[in-house]
Amino acid sequence: MNCHACGTPLSQGEAHCSRCGAATSYSMTQAAPDDTTMVSTSQNPYEPYQVTQPPPPPPSPQRRGKRTGLIIGAVLLVLLLISVGAFVWHASSAGTPTVATATVGTHAASQHFTAKGTTTLLNSTTVTVQQDGNNQVSRLTQQSISYGDIAGSFTNDETFILRPDKTGTYSGKSTCTCTVAGKSGTLIWSFTGTRAADGSFQGQFFDFHGTGNLARLHGQGTFQGQGDHDTYSSELYFDS
Repeated sequence: MNCHACGTPLSQGEAHCSRCGAATSYSMTQAAPDDTTMVSTSQNPYEPYQVTQPPPPPPSPQRRGKRTGLIIGAVLLVLLLISVGAFVWHASSAGTPTVATATVGTHAASQHFTAKGTTTLLNSTTVTVQQDGNNQVSRLTQQSISYGDIAGSFTNDETFILRPDKTGTYSGKSTCTCTVAGKSGTLIWSFTGTRAADGSFQGQFFDFHGTGNLARLHGQGTFQGQGDHDTYSSELYFDS
């Protein structure tokens, strides 16, 4: 090892140069060459410091307004989905019920109607006559023709009870080959009524049933007249 000032060779452990007196590296350590090497616990000032990273900042609290906006958005989305589902269901199913409702309404309007007109007695045949006390009981067969909403010819099978005061009651069945509401067939109904002494009469007919295109016709009505003519009014319907 040489002196760093004058280059003179130095002895091991020499603290100062014997020639120029300059201090050597041993003077700085103040240690003998044979001293045990000790590891310094002090931090080398020339080594970089170990810098501990600061902890990350805590997450900023979510704003209340932003949270409220998210909740409102979710609610609106749910309502939108419900509305779309309801619209799709209505679009897929509304057509058929509408048609069915319109059809039912048309049927209901066409089933029930008022039928009015007149009838004329063409002839009457007495089949049997018998006495029941003071009353005379006759069985009659009559042919009549009907005009108006019930159009055709019909036959009455009638039982007539005549009292001594010339008043009477009657009942029976009618069989008509007729046309009603543009449909033709055989129509049968029952009737009852009363007759006054002056020959005027009134009554009601009911229990309509028929065949052919009139098989589903039902209803009831009233009639009144005098002599061989009468007028009628009835409420009829075709069942489904």
